[in-house]
Amino acid sequence: MTTAPGSTISESGGGVKNTESPEAAANKELSRQLRSFHNTDAGNAQAFELLHGSRFRYDHDRCKWLVWNGRFWERDKDDEMDRAALDTARARLVAAITSGGKNDEDVNWAMASE
Repeated sequence: MTTAPGSTISESGGGVKNTESPEAAANKELSRQLRSFHNTDAGNAQAFELLHGSRFRYDHDRCKWLVWNGRFWERDKDDEMDRAALDTARARLVAAITSGGKNDEDVNWAMASE
């Protein structure tokens, strides 16, 4: 008998039950959320906020991105926000590829966003 990655088999009451690890369940939910956003720039912004929103802020007065360093907000001096945006596009691509439907439109959008 085979199981999905992150799953285990347990027997209870004479039956076999496939249980998902908390990490696998969280990854599945994150993938579902990433696939739920529209294939638009606004959808990419929502995905960015979901994945990295607590670490970045935009200072409209200075037209600069700020990064939380654990104590205070500081100017993004080494393009950390750009790397996070690339990570977001790649996360959307992984979510599109690993989804059961393998929607070509989602894959194409994620690839174009990178």
